[in-house]
Formats: sequence, C-alpha cells, structure tokens
Amino acid sequence: RYSCNPYDYKTINIPESIDWRNYNMVTPVKNQGHCGSCWTFSATGAMEGAWAKNTSTLISISEQQLVDCVKKDNGCNGGMMNDAFEYSIENPLCTESQDPYEAIDDKCVKCNSYIQFSSCKDIPENNQLLLKEAVGIYGPISVAIQADQDVFRDYENGIISDKECGNNLDH
Repeated sequence: RYSCNPYDYKTINIPESIDWRNYNMVTPVKNQGHCGSCWTFSATGAMEGAWAKNTSTLISISEQQLVDCVKKDNGCNGGMMNDAFEYSIENPLCTESQDPYEAIDDKCVKCNSYIQFSSCKDIPENNQLLLKEAVGIYGPISVAIQADQDVFRDYENGIISDKECGNNLDH
C-alpha cells in the first residue's frame, strides 16, 4: 500500500507569485454539480498540473473514475485527496473524454491509459512557507479547507485572513 511521503523543505528561491495557467498547467474550470466529489477535483487539479509539468502535455483527468473506483472513499458522499493519489499510483487514470464526469456514483471504469503516477507528497498543515515553496516548485497543489464558514460564502476577491476560517476540513 502506498502513502504520500512528507514534503521536504528545499529552501530555494521561488518567485513571489506565479500563475500556472500561463504555463499551460491548469485545465479550464470544472463543475462538481450536486455530488460531494470535491476531493476528486482537488486531486485531479494537482495531478493534471504535475503531468503537464513533467510531460509538457496538459490532459484533463477523469474525476468520475476516482468517484467510482476509489473504494476507500464514498464517491459523491466525500473522500480524501490522498486516497485519489494512492489510487493513481496503483492504477492508470482515464482522461475526461474516456470517462466523462456524471456527478453521480456509477460503476468503476478502467481505461487503457499511460497516465499513472509514482509518488505523492504531503505538505504539513498550517505551514504557508512550505505550501508557497511547493506551489513554486511543483505547480498546482491539492488543498482542503473548511468551506462552510461565512468568510467563504461572502468571498469576492483577495486573500482571506480571518481567524474564523476553521479547521474542520470539508471541501
């Protein structure tokens, strides 16, 4: 069984800001619909960026495959990104066109695919410097937040700096 290894601080200079969309490492915005599959979208976003950075090819990865095939989790009733990463180490991943998103729990589809990963890293929680460094080095990162707070419902722009953000991860 695989698990994500701890992220090691590299202490290298990274840019103050970076927009990975300018490097063709981010797919267009997707919609999870009325399915609690946010964990799959977070995971595919990070994996799509990692794949693009390492192969120079941006591919939209199937969230539906993760909803249906990651048996450690509950599909549309929630899951964990690390479980999706572990699945991607053990199994080739379908593209979005091979297994399109349906926003429902369905049967697991396996694809004839070359998209597979060999490892993943966990960034320690509440460490913005490590998160900044990882984003600067690797590209898009998968994160979880407590999104049921007013500060998120009323969000319009900028950086949220509020003690009421919460730490009961739900999105």
